[in-house]
Amino acid sequence: MNEELKIKEHYVDLLMVCAGIKQASEEEQEKAVKDVFRMLLMFRSANRIEGKISSKDVEKRVVALEEKVQSTVKLVEQITGFLFKEKPQPT
Repeated sequence: MNEELKIKEHYVDLLMVCAGIKQASEEEQEKAVKDVFRMLLMFRSANRIEGKISSKDVEKRVVALEEKVQSTVKLVEQITGFLFKEKPQPT
């Protein structure tokens, strides 16, 4: 039971990296995307999740996911920059 919890925690950690919630280098992001797909396939083969995971155009889907992550990161940076922008001092 403890091992299953560790796997779930690792999976959630990877998803946080993919979603841009957790800080990670570009290499770590790429590895996280690949690891998430591997884990999905593993979960599917172990009957932990249902449904069909299409293997067609996996690289294309990975690229699209990476682009979405980068867009999300840019938006978060813009929002954070706006929220924490220094306000002019009244004179």
